[in-house]
Amino acid sequence: MLKNITISFLFSFFAVISIAQKGVTTFGFQYKPILPVEFLVVEKLNLTNNDFDATISQKFGGNFGAVIRWGFTKSLSLETGLNYINRNFEMQTKVASTGTSSKGKFGIVGYEIPLQGLINVQISRNSFLNVATGISTNWIASNIASESEDDNFYQVTYTKKMNLAYIANVGFEYRTDDKGYFYIGASLTNPFQSIGLIDVIYDEYNQQKQTITGELSGSYISLDLRYFFNETKKKKKP
Repeated sequence: MLKNITISFLFSFFAVISIAQKGVTTFGFQYKPILPVEFLVVEKLNLTNNDFDATISQKFGGNFGAVIRWGFTKSLSLETGLNYINRNFEMQTKVASTGTSSKGKFGIVGYEIPLQGLINVQISRNSFLNVATGISTNWIASNIASESEDDNFYQVTYTKKMNLAYIANVGFEYRTDDKGYFYIGASLTNPFQSIGLIDVIYDEYNQQKQTITGELSGSYISLDLRYFFNETKKKKKP
């Protein structure tokens, strides 16, 4: 139900933008630190099988790349670009019967092409409040395998090579006359499906092998830092 409402809203939003008047085009760069916080659809993955437990939690990561913005009116714009995403996770494992526990870390690298509509509200001569929503197409490079610190546990994540995600952000933008546009905000990225199937395996001394499996979510909250170059103004012929 939520996905259907989201898709209907996006179609309506982009339909409004498509009939707007042509405006300016700006180019910039962005860096989005991925924050290890639990909020809405962002949560830890807890796996259990008898006395074998594993918790997968998200750690600091990053999303950075280039952004292109097409302005249609003073209030409506369309943004796209190409981003590199590095999701980092921590694996905490424990087997109650043996008292064995450990930690491990792993990362998943991907690429993103976002497409989102942006509404901006001018609050002063140079200041704007922005709200944006849209979808992104995501590609993940390869499957991931890693071991825990004591080598008694390891994980294998079979990633889905392509996925779509709902994206939304809100922020503040300050536009100078000659030094570009400066933007700070926050974003939610929520893939429509999990980004992969993760197997966590306990194999102490190759004698007691146990496996637990779960779907790894790629949802995250990020802080958005952007810089846009000033638009190039064409000189009128005399």
